[in-house]
Amino acid sequence: NLYATKAFKGTSPAFVLQDGGNYFAGIGELYTRAEGSTSWTKVNPTLPGTGPFFATSGAVVGNDIFVTFVDTSTATKLGVYKSADGATWAAFNDTFNISDLSHIMVGGPAFTPTLFAVTAVVTETAEVKSTKHNVYYSDGSDPVTFTLTSMTNIVGKPNSVAYDGAYWITANKEVYTGTASVLAPAVGAPTTIPFGGVVATGTDVFFAGRDGKLYDSSDWSSSPIFKSPRELTYSFGIPAYVAAGGEQILLVPGENYPTAGNTNPAQGGYLEFDASSFDAVLAQPSDYGLAADINNYFITLDAKSVKQIVSFDEGGGEYRLFALTNGDGLWSNQFNGTTWSGWRRE
Repeated sequence: NLYATKAFKGTSPAFVLQDGGNYFAGIGELYTRAEGSTSWTKVNPTLPGTGPFFATSGAVVGNDIFVTFVDTSTATKLGVYKSADGATWAAFNDTFNISDLSHIMVGGPAFTPTLFAVTAVVTETAEVKSTKHNVYYSDGSDPVTFTLTSMTNIVGKPNSVAYDGAYWITANKEVYTGTASVLAPAVGAPTTIPFGGVVATGTDVFFAGRDGKLYDSSDWSSSPIFKSPRELTYSFGIPAYVAAGGEQILLVPGENYPTAGNTNPAQGGYLEFDASSFDAVLAQPSDYGLAADINNYFITLDAKSVKQIVSFDEGGGEYRLFALTNGDGLWSNQFNGTTWSGWRRE
């Protein structure tokens, strides 16, 4: 933690992106650093308003970065901005009300992914206040336009997307699948389980449940309930898949996300699984040595609420993981082609 940034320590990072040889992270404001660097610098985009400008969600499509910004001085949502280099940003006209924009996310084929925008439309009467979500899609090309998908008036908030030839989107207790434009409820998917996220491992798709189970999209079979040594059930966040050093690893974060049936979930950083022939029913945690020495608690993710893990290929057989925590900053772990460095706070 020699290079840890004090300003990041108590934050809840929103996202991390990789564009070319640089990373971009929404940690309140937008920050960037080169792959080989340990030092982050603040990006100061020229945007309408007085700022500071918070970067609330982000995605990469092709060589372009997409980020949603909020002017914190007025709590005004500025919409989606696009940049080719992180220096020059341009807004584009949206087909939805910017004030309704919740976040963006990306999924699809590696070289032609789809950009999704999620809106949250609030209606209120004297007795009831409700929020419904709509999902839009775009290929990110100029001129950038969003088109409404068939996912409209969704109660659950769409939070994660994966692709195996079809798109899979989790929205709390709902799972949708299909093409970018036509997404329908997944046949056979549980409708009582809140899902923390979805991940594709090659051609297989797995879901992380808030109930401490992992689910297989092929037949909706599930794993046993995973609990901490204190017998608390995990509430899983958005998982990640990485193939490094000949190993295929599924990383499932443990998030402090209380639900009706799990009011005091375990916080254990994350669990590692062998993803080379992963079977949800037979799933058991594995040890790939990604964590630092367990006796050195300061640089582990143990007992931290981790909402998402993301993985990036840095080329030359090197990979990097980022862990986005709730209130404990941004953490990273690098594979140098032979070994993992262990987690450290950015």
